[in-house]
Formats: sequence, structure tokens, C-alpha cells
Amino acid sequence: MAESLPQPYTECVDEATLASSPLYREFQLLNKTYQQSVCIEMYKQRVMIGLCGCASVYFPRVNGSRWCTSFAEIRCEFRNIQTVLRLDSAEYAGQCPLECSTTSYEYGTLYE
Repeated sequence: MAESLPQPYTECVDEATLASSPLYREFQLLNKTYQQSVCIEMYKQRVMIGLCGCASVYFPRVNGSRWCTSFAEIRCEFRNIQTVLRLDSAEYAGQCPLECSTTSYEYGTLYE
């Protein structure tokens, strides 16, 4: 587990500040640990849902959404995927703050 000092020492924000983000609250509803990288993917999914009315298979499904299944929806998804993938970080920075506490795991094989 890695801990960082909150602002102004780093770009990360503390738990109380994270709680003000609607996407952070969605993590809590899903009983998942918040990660900025996953939050960004969820934000992109919300943009796709706004554009096409359905969830793209390229991003995590957000609460209550349904997958794009009809020909028109899938065409919309493919027409907009590059736009969504190229979203500028300034567009989601306020929605997906950097967490101060992260857990990472090393993995590998026991035998070589």
C-alpha cells in the first residue's frame, strides 16, 4: 500500500474530497475500491452513453446502463469511439481526482 500526502504537497486528494465526486460515490455503490484510472474509464463510458444512449463494450459498464446491441447503436459506438478515447484530461480531471492511497500487487511465477 502506498500513501501520499494530500494537496498542496501532491496532486492527490484525501478521502473527504473524493467523496464529493459523483463517480466516487458510484464506486461506493459498486463496493469497489476507488482508482483514478478506472474512474476515467467510467467517465468515458458516461460520455458514450450520452452520445449513443447505450454502454460501449470498450469501457466498464456504469450503474444501470445497458450495452449497445442494435445495429444503429453499434454504428454510433464505432463512429464516436475515437472522440471518446481522445478526451482531454482537463475534461475529466474534476470528476476523477487522484487518490492518495493505492494498493498494488506484484505477480509472477514461483518457478522459472
